[in-house]
Amino acid sequence: MPKRKNQALIDSDSSGSSSDSGSDLEN
Repeated sequence: MPKRKNQALIDSDSSGSSSDSGSDLEN
């Protein structure tokens, strides 16, 4: 699912993908 894709993006970006990391950063 999208969560898996986001996890991979976060690992590479380590800044804030879109929703998964975005929510964490905003919080």
